[in-house]
Amino acid sequence: MLKVARVAAAGMVLALLFSACSTTGSADKELSKPATSDSAIDAASSQAAEVTAAGQQPAEPLGVFSPVAERWSYLPAAVAGVTVSPDPQAEVAALEQLREELATRPPASGADGYTRVSEATPTRFMDLLIDVGRRRSLNPLRMSRFAAMLGVAGHEAVVAAAQSSVAPAKTPAQTDKALAKPIPGTDGWGVELPATSLPPEIVAAAAMQTVACSALPVECPRFEQLGQVARDRLIASGGVWPSQIDAGWNLGVSVGTATLAYANQDGAAPWTGDSAGAQDGSWVPTPGMFAPALEPGAGSWRPWNLISGSQFRPPAPPQPGSAEFRAAAEQVLKVGSNLTDRQLRIVRFWDMGPGSSTPPGYWLTDVADEALRTTDVADQASALAVLSTAMFDASVAIWDSKYTYDLVRPVTVIRKDLSPQWLPTLLTPPFPAYVSGHAGYSTAAAVVLAQLIPKRGEEFYDSAAEATDSRVRGGIHYFFDATGGVTLGESVAASSLQRAGLAPSEKLKTVGERLEFQSADVGTQARS
Repeated sequence: MLKVARVAAAGMVLALLFSACSTTGSADKELSKPATSDSAIDAASSQAAEVTAAGQQPAEPLGVFSPVAERWSYLPAAVAGVTVSPDPQAEVAALEQLREELATRPPASGADGYTRVSEATPTRFMDLLIDVGRRRSLNPLRMSRFAAMLGVAGHEAVVAAAQSSVAPAKTPAQTDKALAKPIPGTDGWGVELPATSLPPEIVAAAAMQTVACSALPVECPRFEQLGQVARDRLIASGGVWPSQIDAGWNLGVSVGTATLAYANQDGAAPWTGDSAGAQDGSWVPTPGMFAPALEPGAGSWRPWNLISGSQFRPPAPPQPGSAEFRAAAEQVLKVGSNLTDRQLRIVRFWDMGPGSSTPPGYWLTDVADEALRTTDVADQASALAVLSTAMFDASVAIWDSKYTYDLVRPVTVIRKDLSPQWLPTLLTPPFPAYVSGHAGYSTAAAVVLAQLIPKRGEEFYDSAAEATDSRVRGGIHYFFDATGGVTLGESVAASSLQRAGLAPSEKLKTVGERLEFQSADVGTQARS
């Protein structure tokens, strides 16, 4: 399972601020990093040999997707590729000037210590988006929405790049070896330079910057800085002419604009207000926050892969006041009042409340981005699109269930009927109980990632089960919230994978089978 980093210090902070810092692991054993190979994209085999000879390993494909130019589109009308005809003789002077300017100005490295000069890949843009979202305290729905927009833009960009055509011409390095000399402070190694199409990194960077600057305009300079890194890498590479860089950038802007035009019609308008008056058994604001209901209309937002948020709506939970419901509440009270030190650390690690990366952001960056960084640009972009749209669709489906059933939280029931002074370990978030968001998000992410990176499937599934169980232990969910969320997450993941021509793994024990809390019995020992 993913390993908790700096868990003791993080636990103290979480206890005070009820939020989890973005970390690089989960709560048990450390994941091994995926191995790399010496294979690169076919059109850059000569560059791969040079990179390998220098002791650096080029990117490797995931090996699960169709050829890039043949991949699916999330948009009603995909942006078409372009044709570029470089003119080496006419462009030498322009490239020399760009290289001279690059050599004399400070490199576009992140002054905030976050952005790295060496990469401007889709994973870096997603890292930055989630970091910005954490700093801005985005809720999980808004985090997943912006992430899906960014993921779709990156995917559509690399497909458009692959569908573009570049007329045969000598490269700058072939024209003049001086145009390929290293530029101090700018890392151009490893940039992918297809011989007959546009470089995917520049197209994806332009598309993702366009989306990010529209979604979060106050933070635009940070994304522009990362976009500049993509341009600088190509200028320093000695492999492309200014006409190819400009064409790639303009194509990416077109992709980003088209993505925004479609995504902004999803119905996710800002919401302010309060929930309707609650009846007995319905959700009411809970101790700690007593905040109004969060995003009650999100279940009606348009998803990317589902027909609607209600497509996989789970059956109704046990009726409040029934024997089954009371048993579930008693279980939460008993389990939540008797945590071991280790269980407490796990509960706090998975809290991921306000001010954290939130569950969608955690799976997209701390897990997925780390696992994808040795992958080529096109597969990074497509993988992030599959995962990020699954996270957004999970948001819509989870919130459809939450506000359809409007189920009261455990703390309300326990304080009313069982233990008047009791409080859960975790601060109860301001929305109804059924189903668990952590269960839905984590299961959807684990199922997607296990298909994209099969050798890590067991660890992803175990982590999703741990995240789900933590919500019962933390005192904020009933067991049926957890099991219902897992089932919903599995369906969402299957739809996201199907869009890419893939299907969930049939070789793994399901997340649901790994849960400890599968019934109102305190422990089923399901993972023994």
